[in-house]
Amino acid sequence: MTTQNEWNPNSAQSLMTTELNSLANGSSAIASAAFDNSAGLWTHAWFELTVTYGTNPTAESLVSFYLLPSMDGTNYPSNTTGASPVQPSTGFIGGFPVKAVTTLQRIPMGGNGILIPIPPALFKAYLLNSVGQAMAASGNILKMMSFRIQSV
Repeated sequence: MTTQNEWNPNSAQSLMTTELNSLANGSSAIASAAFDNSAGLWTHAWFELTVTYGTNPTAESLVSFYLLPSMDGTNYPSNTTGASPVQPSTGFIGGFPVKAVTTLQRIPMGGNGILIPIPPALFKAYLLNSVGQAMAASGNILKMMSFRIQSV
């Protein structure tokens, strides 16, 4: 009998919810809770930002996305959040490009065969809103679906 490797998906996880409520333009937020990947050892993930703006954001502007791993299980890379953010110097994953609309946007990162590597430790998500408008007061979510290879 031959063994083959297949992707094994985890269930979708919400990494950020209320942290994104009314997130102003030029402001950043960090996930309040860490995702603990030290036991599951998921190797890759897809991400999805669900966001609404009350006023049209600038088309194709970005919500920048970072993953901040904890080397010691307690501390995370230096950054500040809020109105005068200091982005982490490492951990940049990419940007979620928004459309100039006030309706709900679901913006994926990954998928179509592209998987983003994730650290095998505790990590938090960090988002910087640079689209010209504040996010809506509720309903904004950053989700992750993680994957690993399994032998079957």
